[in-house]
Amino acid sequence: MKTTDKTVKGKNSRQNPVFMDLTNDYAFKLVFATPGHEEALLQLVRCLLPEKDIVSVQLSAQEQMSDTEKLRRGIYDVSCQTAAGDYLEIEMQVRKQNDFGDRMVFYSSFPVRNFVGKLDSGLEYAFTPIYVIGILDFIMSDVMPNDRFMNSYSIRNDFQHEILLSDHLHFITIELPKFQKSLEELENSTDELAFIFNNIGKMNEIPPILRNKGFEKMFEMSKFAAMDEKEIIEYYARQKDIIDQRGALSSARRDGLEEGRAEGRAEGRAEGRAEQALSIARALKAEGVPISTIKRYTGLSEADILAL
Repeated sequence: MKTTDKTVKGKNSRQNPVFMDLTNDYAFKLVFATPGHEEALLQLVRCLLPEKDIVSVQLSAQEQMSDTEKLRRGIYDVSCQTAAGDYLEIEMQVRKQNDFGDRMVFYSSFPVRNFVGKLDSGLEYAFTPIYVIGILDFIMSDVMPNDRFMNSYSIRNDFQHEILLSDHLHFITIELPKFQKSLEELENSTDELAFIFNNIGKMNEIPPILRNKGFEKMFEMSKFAAMDEKEIIEYYARQKDIIDQRGALSSARRDGLEEGRAEGRAEGRAEGRAEQALSIARALKAEGVPISTIKRYTGLSEADILAL
């Protein structure tokens, strides 16, 4: 990630973090799906759908039930409706999922079913516009690759793409690893949002170029200072899970690419896990979390924690 702004810290900085990493799905839900945080949610959806000129949003139920207990339910990170009646399901997906496109289609089935026939249009199957949006911390492998970090999909004629079968169902993906712009290269609000998601966990303040653009509430709600002890513990527990998942995936890739050097790899993974535990413990200790709680979530000894 290129940047010259001093508000973004170096990767090896030991400074205690100021903001949560919003690619952590627990943090994402805490900031955008908490009642009272609608101002932050409004800025999020305005950046995701700038052409819609959205003026207000209202949170909706995050869980959609199936017809029977045996069928899968739909559980979303954020769901909301705009003042115009458009319905949005927004997912922050950290773990790579090879069939995420199909998952988005599955998620769309719940609001389609729930909204059909409820519009005063005189049409039997009319439903409110539905947007299923995935913000992904990986590159999708189940679709044809391209260089665009934001892509949108709809139901169109295969031979004449300008012909829509339905203009009420939309799918949007944001693949964060594809976004490589620096602060100086940001061109629009969607660029700014992607930059924030990729970098907020390394920032110590709002970059000057992003001030007075509506992001203030998003940054305010992302501060560790705005969280209580339980939320901090939950955040770091989830962060540890994410780190462990990525470490396991990385190890699996290395094991598939090379055989041998098993002992060296094991030692490297152990050292990495130890450093991750120390980093998490250091942040929890800085927030005043009790030593006994830090021990339970990191596996470190009391002496190790006191020495930080």
